[in-house]
Amino acid sequence: MRGKNNWQLREPLLKKISNFVKKGGTAPWYWNYRYKWNNYPKSYNVGDFPTEVIIETTGNCNLKCTMCFRAYLPKTTRAMFAKMDFNLYKKIIDECKENEIAAIKLSWRGEVLLNKHFVEMVKYAKDAGIKEVSALSNATLLTPEIGRDLLNAGLDQFVFSVDGTTKETYERIRIGGNYEKVMGNIEGFLRLKGKNKKPFTRIQITEINENKDEIQQFIDYWRGKVDEVA
Repeated sequence: MRGKNNWQLREPLLKKISNFVKKGGTAPWYWNYRYKWNNYPKSYNVGDFPTEVIIETTGNCNLKCTMCFRAYLPKTTRAMFAKMDFNLYKKIIDECKENEIAAIKLSWRGEVLLNKHFVEMVKYAKDAGIKEVSALSNATLLTPEIGRDLLNAGLDQFVFSVDGTTKETYERIRIGGNYEKVMGNIEGFLRLKGKNKKPFTRIQITEINENKDEIQQFIDYWRGKVDEVA
């Protein structure tokens, strides 16, 4: 049974085309990667090796978002999530390099900045020749120092999850987060990035009952600040 994407880019067509080019759309590797990404699932083609590898560099998270499955896990279960060993990570990247993987993501449901080796992980993957290294973060721990290190390491895409445009809404959904701090962290990182092409930045909101009336406000606020709103 085929599913539908559970996210939607809130950008005009010309902006989507521009972003496609910005991400790598003029390079043959990118066309090949995106062709496999879009078409292999439709034809049930698994290929010889994954099209993209998602690596959960840490299963831990410092927030308890109301819509996240973590909110329903017992404390003893949440405590079992661990940070990935750096040697194991290098083994995975070496295998990706050997099989000419174009893209990896360094997060799934954990908060990447909780892994003290995260910047090193980005650099190791880029040094191995991985074309697109991306990660998702709640930005609560994104200091200027980490931001500069990620820019130097060569991170290709950085996605931020922020589920509200007001302090009240955000902190009601993202329990444990501080709205002003997160906004300052993201905007500080965007200033550090400046006019640099990389990393491509995307911000996204999970539309739920608590914030559904703020979606357009969210789009209007972030459009023009980041590369993509979803």
